[in-house]
Amino acid sequence: MSEQSACVSTAGNRAAEDKTRTKRDVPLPTPAHMVLASSLVILADYLFFGQRLGWTAGLFAGTLLMAMVVLNVRLIANRAGSVLFILLAGLCLVMVEEPTELSIVLFILGLAALAHADEPRLVASAGLWLTGALHFLLTFFFRLPLDFIEMPSWPQGHGAFQRLLRAAHVWILPLCFAAGFLLLFAAGNPIIANSLELLLLFEKLELPSSSRIWFWLVFAFGIWCFLRAVAFSGEKEQIRPAQSATPKSEQQVTFLTQEIIVRSLALCNAVFALQNSLDLQYLWAGASLPEGLTYASYVHSGTFTLTVAALLAACFVLLAFPSHTTKQPSHWAYVLMYLWVAQSVLLVIFAMQRMGIYIDAYALSYLRVVGLMGMGLVAIGLMLIVARIALSKSSRWLFNGNAIAFLFVLYLSCFIDFGRIIADYNVSQCGKAGGQATVVDVNYLLRLGPSALPALKTLKWSSECERVRRWKENGFEARLARRVESLTNEIKSRQEDWRAWTYRGHRLMQELSLN
Repeated sequence: MSEQSACVSTAGNRAAEDKTRTKRDVPLPTPAHMVLASSLVILADYLFFGQRLGWTAGLFAGTLLMAMVVLNVRLIANRAGSVLFILLAGLCLVMVEEPTELSIVLFILGLAALAHADEPRLVASAGLWLTGALHFLLTFFFRLPLDFIEMPSWPQGHGAFQRLLRAAHVWILPLCFAAGFLLLFAAGNPIIANSLELLLLFEKLELPSSSRIWFWLVFAFGIWCFLRAVAFSGEKEQIRPAQSATPKSEQQVTFLTQEIIVRSLALCNAVFALQNSLDLQYLWAGASLPEGLTYASYVHSGTFTLTVAALLAACFVLLAFPSHTTKQPSHWAYVLMYLWVAQSVLLVIFAMQRMGIYIDAYALSYLRVVGLMGMGLVAIGLMLIVARIALSKSSRWLFNGNAIAFLFVLYLSCFIDFGRIIADYNVSQCGKAGGQATVVDVNYLLRLGPSALPALKTLKWSSECERVRRWKENGFEARLARRVESLTNEIKSRQEDWRAWTYRGHRLMQELSLN
C-alpha cells in the first residue's frame, strides 16, 4: 500500500514539476504593445507596400527586433538569448547590405527561436528549440485573436488599460462584424460605396484596396505575435485554469458573450436592413437610381458578395448558438437571430434576382447555373440552421440536413442536360427587345457540344440577332456551318457505336432527323 502511495505521490510531483516548467509568467498586453505594433504596421506599409525590397528590409527587421527585446527583456536575460540576439542583429546588417530570401527566412526563424530563449528546457536541446520555434510559426496568426478572446478572463484589478479594454470588449467585436458586412456590401452596392465615401469624407482619398488590407492584417498578426513573444505550450493552464473541468460538449466560444451576441446581432441586422431596403427600392419597386449610376452597374455588381455575406451570417449564428450547451442565449438574442436569418434569406433571394437580371443581359452559362444552385443551397442551409435552433437539434442533424440537400441537388442534376438548356435559352433570348439580349456568344455554344445542335440549327437561319447578321456579312456563317457539321458527325459516330450509344443521343438524333 505504501509503495502504491509512493508511486502516486511521485507521479503527482512529476506532473506538478512539468506544470511548473511549462507554465510561464506571461504579462498581459500593455499600451506599449498597442503603440509599437501600430507603429510597426504603419512603417511596414510605408516601406514595403507597392515598393521594391531593399535596405529598408534590414531597417524594419532591426526595429522589430529592438521592439521585441524592449517589451520582453527576459528573452536576453540568459546567455543563449543574448547570443541569439547578436546573431539576429548581424542578420539585420546583412539585409541592409542586400536582403535575400535566405536571410529573411533565417531572421523570421531566429525571432521565433528568440521567443523561447527564456525556457531552459528548450534551450538545452537544439531539437526542442527548433521544434518550439516551428510551433511558434505555425501558430503565427493566432496570438492576436487569442489575446482578444481572453480579455474577459483578465484579472479584474490588472491596470486601468486592461480594465478599459475589458469594458470595450463587448463593443469591439460587434462593431467589427457590422463594419465588415458594411464594407462587403459596399463592394457589391455602388450606392452604399458612394455613401461611405461621402460619410467618411473620402472624396479626395481612395479607400484602401483589398490587397492593402490583407497586407496590414498579415503584418499586424505577425508583429503582434513577435512583440508578445508568448509560447503557446502550457499557457492554457495559466489563463483558463477551469477549462479542463468543463465537459467538452458544454464549452462555448468564450469571446461570444451574451452582450457581444446581442450587440452584434443588432448592428448586423441594421446593416442587412440597409442593403435589403435598397434592393427592395430599386429592384422591386422600380425607384429611379441616383444621378450618375446606371441600372446595369447596380444590378450586375454584388451577386457574389451578397452570397458570401449570407454564408458569413450563417457561420456567426452557428458560433453564437451552439448545440448541447448549458448556457442558453437570452430572449432578445433569439429574436434578433431569427430576424437576421430572415434577412439573410431575403439577401439570397435578391442575389438570385440579380443573377436572373444578369443572365437576361449576358445569357446563361454553366457557371451561372452553378451560382444559382449554390444560392439556393445557402438559403436552405440558413433555414435548416433556424430549424436546428428552434427544435433543439444537434450539429450532426444540421450537417446531415445540408448533406442531404446538397446530394439531392447533385442527384437531380444527373437527369438534366444543362448544355441543351443553356443553348436553347441563349438562342431564345437572341432577337428579344432590350439591348444586349440581341447578342449571343456562338463560340460558347459550340463548346457545349452536340447538345447545342438544335439551338445552333435555329440560330443558323435566324435573321433577328444583330451579331448573327454581322457574322453572315463577314463570312462567319460558313465557319459556323463547318463546326455544326463536325458536331453532327461526332454525335452520329457515337450513336453508331453500340458501346457509345446513349438514349439522350438517340433523342437528339431523332430531333435533328439524322436517323
